[in-house]
Amino acid sequence: MKSKMVLIMEQGAELLETYRRMAAVKVTEKFVDRILSSRLPARVLPYYLKEEEAKLPDITEWQLYNDITELIWHNEKTGLHSKTFQFNTLHSVVPLTPRRV
Repeated sequence: MKSKMVLIMEQGAELLETYRRMAAVKVTEKFVDRILSSRLPARVLPYYLKEEEAKLPDITEWQLYNDITELIWHNEKTGLHSKTFQFNTLHSVVPLTPRRV
C-alpha cells in the first residue's frame, strides 16, 4: 500500500509540473493544428478556434487545454462514455506526461 501511495504522489507531482510548464508556454500553430486535426468534436472546441478567420489565440497551452476540458465536462448532452472518449482523445493529442528531452 505504501508503494502505491508513493507512486500516486510522484505522478501527482509530475502532473503539476506539466501543468506549470503548459501555463508558461504560449500556444503555437502546431499545437492548435494537432487539436483541430484530432477526433475531438467541434462542440468541445472553444469558440476562438471555430471562428472562420481564426487567428492564433494569445493564450497558453494550459488555457486552451483547460477551456477544452471545461467544454467536455460541462456538456449536459454527453454521457460518461463520450466524455471518456473525448478526454482520451485530448490526452492523446496533449499528453500530460512530462516532456522528455
